[in-house]
Amino acid sequence: ALVSHLRARGLSAINLDLIYGLPRQTVDSFVRTIDRVVSLAPTRIALFGYAHVPWVSPHQKALDGFPMPGPEERMEIFGCAFERLVDAGYRHVGMDHFAREDDELIAALRSRTLGRNFMGYTTRRGLDLVALGASGISAVGGTYAQNEKDVDAFTHGAGMRWTRGFLLSAEDCLRREVILDLFCNFHLDVKEVERRFGIDFGTHFARELESLRPLVSDGLVELVDDAVSVTELGRFFVRNVAMVFDQYIRSDGAGPRYSRVI
Repeated sequence: ALVSHLRARGLSAINLDLIYGLPRQTVDSFVRTIDRVVSLAPTRIALFGYAHVPWVSPHQKALDGFPMPGPEERMEIFGCAFERLVDAGYRHVGMDHFAREDDELIAALRSRTLGRNFMGYTTRRGLDLVALGASGISAVGGTYAQNEKDVDAFTHGAGMRWTRGFLLSAEDCLRREVILDLFCNFHLDVKEVERRFGIDFGTHFARELESLRPLVSDGLVELVDDAVSVTELGRFFVRNVAMVFDQYIRSDGAGPRYSRVI
């Protein structure tokens, strides 16, 4: 009813977000959800894996007593959803996003102008993002800033209130572009990176290239002709590929992880 109401009011682009891996969720129940969503014919669909992080969000402790899908069932849920969406005419943009062939995201994917921010894939890269709500994260230029997380404190605070921020170094900017190229293009032009950032890729990322070898053996990545290319299979695990170039994950390997690959 809501989707029909929005379309009747002239909104043609309808995007729906779904979460899999929730308590008591099964393959059959999620397939039924997918079929219902497909019948609504949204422009874009995002499949986000539920992240159970009660140490970050204490209210999630209320779910601890309910059975949740394990890693294998999560994979099966995602796999069935993937097949259903592709059969319905949606194209896999990357990671968690699907779109109809006539959508701007697909045009951006073809022209290699696709971008990605905290909210998912976008049609352009490099745009500033200003967060307006509690806990929102702004990305402006070479900076990141997070708003106050507490809703009451944010609401009754004096205007925009940032509680923490981060200023990117030149190395951060280099690695951000490398990771975005992998996320958005599934391809890294080594010569172009060298030209833009004035580095010797093989020397600068010698450790990372060595770390990619197991992924090459697994058929997820190809290293050929001055390029790093993610294979069709590797697209499902592109986060693993990109993590190799994330110096903060590498230097703090024992820390908690909020994003799951599947």
